[in-house]
Amino acid sequence: MSTHGRPGSFGIETSVGAALQLYLASMQPSIRTTNICVALIAATTAAGKASEFTTIDCPGAAFTIASGINTSGQIVGYCEVSNEVTTAFLRLPNGALKTLSAENAVRGTYAVDINDAGVIAGSYVDSLYQFHGFTYSGSTLTEFDVPGARYTNPVGINSSGVVAGTFGASSEPYNRGFLRDATGNITTFYVPNSMTTQVNGINDAGEVAGLLVDSTGYHGYVRDAFGNITVFDVPGSDPRFGTEPEGINSSGQVTGVWQDSTNVYHGFTRQASGEFTTFDAPGSTHTIPYSINDSGEVTGNGYITENNNLGYSFTQSGASVPSEFEDPLAGRDQEHGTFATKINAEGRIVGWYTDSVGMAHGFVRDVLPGK
Repeated sequence: MSTHGRPGSFGIETSVGAALQLYLASMQPSIRTTNICVALIAATTAAGKASEFTTIDCPGAAFTIASGINTSGQIVGYCEVSNEVTTAFLRLPNGALKTLSAENAVRGTYAVDINDAGVIAGSYVDSLYQFHGFTYSGSTLTEFDVPGARYTNPVGINSSGVVAGTFGASSEPYNRGFLRDATGNITTFYVPNSMTTQVNGINDAGEVAGLLVDSTGYHGYVRDAFGNITVFDVPGSDPRFGTEPEGINSSGQVTGVWQDSTNVYHGFTRQASGEFTTFDAPGSTHTIPYSINDSGEVTGNGYITENNNLGYSFTQSGASVPSEFEDPLAGRDQEHGTFATKINAEGRIVGWYTDSVGMAHGFVRDVLPGK
C-alpha cells in the first residue's frame, strides 16, 4: 500500500493505510480509548523553528488519522468509532468535528482530501470489501463509481472539484487512472504500454502525477490537462524498484520517492521543466515525501529501520537539507513515531502519530509566527 491507502508498488510499509493496518494488527483491546483528547503542545524543530501541535481525536475513537487540509484550515481524515468500522471526519478551524459515513458503507468511510471550497473526496468500503468513491459538499454526500470498475479509489480533489484516483477495470487485472469533474463526468486513462497506471496526486491545473508499471519496472509520469503524458525516472534510480511521484503542486512541481539499486528510499522534487533535486531526511534509513504545496515546500517521513521502523516527519524546500520534526506526544520505539500526510499553502501540516502505548492520533502542526 502507498499513500492514502491506494494499491501501491513499494515493499516498505510507507503509507497511512499500510502503517495503520500494522498498528491495528498489534493493538490490544485493553489499550483502546473512549475519550476525546485535544492537546496544544509547543515544540521546536531541528532547524530551531517553534511549532505548535494540536492533537485531533474523534470522540470515542480507537484511532484517528488526519489526511488532508485546505487553505482555510479545514481538516479531513478518518477514525475507528466502532469495532473495525471506520468513519470519515471533517474538522472545522474552530475545532468542531463532524463524522461522515456513506450510506452504503459497511466496512468504512475514508476522507482523503478537501479543496478550498470545502468539497471532500474519499472512498467507502462495502460488505464485499470493494472500494467506491464519494464526494461531500455542504450536507450532501454523493457516492460514485467508474463505470464497470471492480473498485474506485479517489486520492485527491482540486479547486475546480475534479476528483482524481485509480480504479480497477472489471475486464482486466490492471489499474487505470480516472478524473471525475464537478458535474460527475468521468474520464479514464492509462499510460500507453503500461500494465498499471496509478494516480497519486492532482493540482489545480488539472495535471496528475503517479506511478506506472511496464515490462522494465516502475516509473513516474505526469499527465497534463490535455491528456499529454510525460514518463520519467529519477537519475540514479533502479527501475526494478522504481520512481513514484506522490504529489504535484500548481506549478507542476512533483515530489515523491525513488529507490536505488540497494533498495534504499530517497526523496525527490522534479520541476515542470524536468530538473530533479534529490534529498534524504537526516539520520533516516528511508526518506518518503508525500505532499508539496504551491510554495514548493515538501513534507514527508523518514524511517529508521535500525529502530524497528521508527518514523519522524520533515519539511524540505529547494535544495535545502530536510528539517525534521516530531509530535511531542509520539512514542519512540517499535513502529511508533510521527507521520505527515499533507501540507497546505500556509505550511500547516497534518498527519498522525502513535503514542507510547501504540494509540494513533491525528495532528495538525503550525509554525508559530515570528519564530
